[in-house]
Amino acid sequence: MQPCSPPRRILGPARLPVPVEQVKAPLRLAGIADHDEEVERLIVAAVDLLDGHRGLLGYALERQTWEATYPALAGVLELPLGPVAEVVSITWWDGTGAAQVVAPADYALDAAAGTVAAVEGWPDLGHAAMAAARPVVRWVAGVGCGAAEAGAIAALVRHWFDGGVGVPRAILDQLPRRLLAV
Repeated sequence: MQPCSPPRRILGPARLPVPVEQVKAPLRLAGIADHDEEVERLIVAAVDLLDGHRGLLGYALERQTWEATYPALAGVLELPLGPVAEVVSITWWDGTGAAQVVAPADYALDAAAGTVAAVEGWPDLGHAAMAAARPVVRWVAGVGCGAAEAGAIAALVRHWFDGGVGVPRAILDQLPRRLLAV
C-alpha cells in the first residue's frame, strides 16, 4: 500500500456530534440560553481534542470530507482516516498539467479496510508521467458519533464548564481501549 501525505480536512461536519441542549441538561442549564455559546465552544473544543487525523481517537466522528496526496497512481491507495463512508473523487495531473478525474466505475472502495484499488488497473501513464501524476483522493470519513464518544464529549464539557483543566483520565477511560489512538 502506498503512503500518502497527511490528510487535510476540506469540509468539516455539518453538525456537532452532541447537541448543546443534551450537554446543558446535566449542567442544570436546560432552557437557559445564557450559556449556549460557551457550551457550544466547549463542545467544539472537546471534538477538536478527540476527532480526526490528529485527534486522540484518530478517526472522524461525524461525516466530513478529507483529502490526501499520493506519490503515484499505482497499487492500492490506503485512506489514512476512517471510517470511510465514500470516495468523492480521485484526480491526477497529466503531462500537460491538466487535471484528470478517474471515473468512479474504474475504482473500488473497500470501506471496511479503508482502501481504494483500480478495478482493471490504473491509467497507463508511463513511468515518468506516473511519478508526476501526484494523485489526490478526496473522501468522506465519519458515520456518526457513538454513545461512548458522545459521553466523553459531554463529560469533557462538564469538566471544563465546572472550571476543570486538562483531560482527566477517568473521561478517557469511558472510551473503549480500541478507540484510543494514543
